[in-house]
Amino acid sequence: MEKLWRWQKRLQLEDWRVALVITRTSELKPKTLGNIHWDTDKKTATIRVLDPADYEMPLPEMLRDMEFTVVHELIHLELASVLSPFSRNDASRREEEHAVNHMADALLKLDRGQ
Repeated sequence: MEKLWRWQKRLQLEDWRVALVITRTSELKPKTLGNIHWDTDKKTATIRVLDPADYEMPLPEMLRDMEFTVVHELIHLELASVLSPFSRNDASRREEEHAVNHMADALLKLDRGQ
């Protein structure tokens, strides 16, 4: 939860009420490690992150991966007001995922001094 607040502050999303929910693999879409649902009017969001019980990697890598998921989902939240839900299709979602992954990776590398 500390990482959520730190990244929320860094991305200037402090005015959002963001909940973090640990979620089992069966509750996520295939090949995903998390997701986010938001309500722009209420400025609330819920980030779901894969349960540590469902990871098959060493603890340090798992924690880095979970932090990546949180940052990734917060970037989606930052873009929510810019990207209209009416203009989204499969191709634009793939492009958005690609861009969000690159931004999250860059932010985390900066944070980790890489």
